[in-house]
Amino acid sequence: MSSLFKKLTESAQKVASTAQKAVEATGAAISDVSEGLGAKVSEWNDERTQRELAKAEKKSREEEISSGLYMEDGKTIIGTLDGMCRWFEGLTGKVSGPYSELVKAQVLILSVINSPVMVRVPIDRLMNMLNRALEASADDVQKADVKDAFASMLQNLFSFLSLKVNYLTDRKNDEAGELARQAGEDLADCIRGVAAVFSTDSGTVVEVRNPLATAQAQADFLKKTLSMAKDNSDILKKTNDYKDNLQDTFNLFDIYSSVIGPSILFHGLLSKCRRVLVEIRKAELIAPIRKKYSSMATEKAIKTIGKAFMPDSIKDLTNPAGYALKTAFHAASGIGNVISEFQESRASLAEAERQLNELDCSIPEVNAVKKGIEAYDKTLQEIENKYIASLRVDQLSK
Repeated sequence: MSSLFKKLTESAQKVASTAQKAVEATGAAISDVSEGLGAKVSEWNDERTQRELAKAEKKSREEEISSGLYMEDGKTIIGTLDGMCRWFEGLTGKVSGPYSELVKAQVLILSVINSPVMVRVPIDRLMNMLNRALEASADDVQKADVKDAFASMLQNLFSFLSLKVNYLTDRKNDEAGELARQAGEDLADCIRGVAAVFSTDSGTVVEVRNPLATAQAQADFLKKTLSMAKDNSDILKKTNDYKDNLQDTFNLFDIYSSVIGPSILFHGLLSKCRRVLVEIRKAELIAPIRKKYSSMATEKAIKTIGKAFMPDSIKDLTNPAGYALKTAFHAASGIGNVISEFQESRASLAEAERQLNELDCSIPEVNAVKKGIEAYDKTLQEIENKYIASLRVDQLSK
């Protein structure tokens, strides 16, 4: 019995030993699998992290490029109106002398160009900046550079303001996109000149691109322009703001003419502004005359229609059927006269419109309008010519 018990005990020990080994082997296997899974999970996490980082970096780069101010191949790229604003704002406080005022003026002008609501700039502030820049200039050469820079900035400003106002009043203008592209290129060209000066001083390379070079950029700019006005009253207000701004420009250039001195570029700027102001004044003066002739044509048309459907005699209304027959007969027989009179009326109105546009004095009221416009134009020309008077004297003396 003891022998049997001993064998059972030994057998049980072997089974226990085998089971222990199996447990240990299973534990080792599980440990190996766990370590493998852990390594794999860690690898997966690393790959996912890398993908997320790459995605975030790509998004950040796209946003940076979209902002219009970023670095590329060691160069500072300026590619949008926002980017231009930010770059010049970054220069504020970093430059001195006349260029400090130039930077401030450019920031102000860009803010108006890029604004979804403004078609007017505080021209008096710009003239004060120009005055201070001229006073801070070291010599005549620097003064000439300052005047040219300010003239270019103002030309860009009024090109954009004109584009905005004209698009508000004529939203179907097929040339608006091309005009925006050209205005953007002129602006970029102006800023390239400024950037070249600061690039030389700082040693950095700045590349300025046309902010409205693409059709999408043009469409976005024009869409933002439309948001300035909700209805005709808003459009009228913006148009008046633009006109007043041009008039203020002439008034201030008159006041500052002796300080600024002769300038071909300023003379060109004023000449362009003068033509716009004269056209606006002309439109204002002939508007009531045009309305009068249009009303006369409308009244004549109504009377013509009345004649067509009214018999010459309507004394006998005792026979409604007969009256209706007479009316129908009269209308049918008179329809040719109606068409003829309408055509004559349209031709007459078209001729009156031509005479108004050309200030033809065949229309009695036009003579007074023409004299008023000529007097206004002469006043503006006198201011404009102050910027070439000295140049003419110098040229004659050579």
